Amino acid sequence: MSGWTTGRLGAAAGVSFIVLTVIGDALAGSMPSTDDSGAKIASFFQDHHRAVVSGAVLTGVAAPLFLAFASALALRLRAAGPGLASAVFFGWAVVGVTLGVVTDALYGALARIGSQGDTSLAKSTYIVGGFVAAKSFWFVAAAILAAAWGSRRVLALWYGWLSLAAAILVAIGGLSLRANGFFAPLGGMSGISFLTLLVWVLATCVVLWREPLPAAVPA
Repeated sequence: MSGWTTGRLGAAAGVSFIVLTVIGDALAGSMPSTDDSGAKIASFFQDHHRAVVSGAVLTGVAAPLFLAFASALALRLRAAGPGLASAVFFGWAVVGVTLGVVTDALYGALARIGSQGDTSLAKSTYIVGGFVAAKSFWFVAAAILAAAWGSRRVLALWYGWLSLAAAILVAIGGLSLRANGFFAPLGGMSGISFLTLLVWVLATCVVLWREPLPAAVPA
């Protein structure tokens, strides 16, 4: 384990987060839209009950892995010296992942609500989950922006620009609050924003993994 620096441990956690999240979100297939009828939403969660519950378990495991990844990045940003960037990044990342966990909890609960046939409650819960997910994008975008700012003196220049672009795309997902269509909660733009987050996490894992090993202490 001597070659496993904090950065490499964080990178491993980040990659594990990506894998579990992608598998967990893909298990149930294409999700309904928030403007679909309550009957269609309830039917989807009833028909995919096992996949939804399994996916919620996987994404639940992924959440603390994201925090481990965020901790490693915060420590790397801290290497630049005293400043707010690392603390702001970690604080906003915690809020963002917390809101994501709430979204997952609502998503998992819909497996039970759908099987009970309460179409009105199913639609209401699904819409609430979509708006909570949008809120999570706000804080995640702010966290990525803080990472872009804090990386100026300790990480590669390309990483700062990539983080800035990612923050903008994720923020647009948080602003996608139309009643229906591409810019509705859980719509197409939300999917692009979430994919952008995963790409940013992967790029950050590459940066963390390349962290130089500590120098050997002379005997």
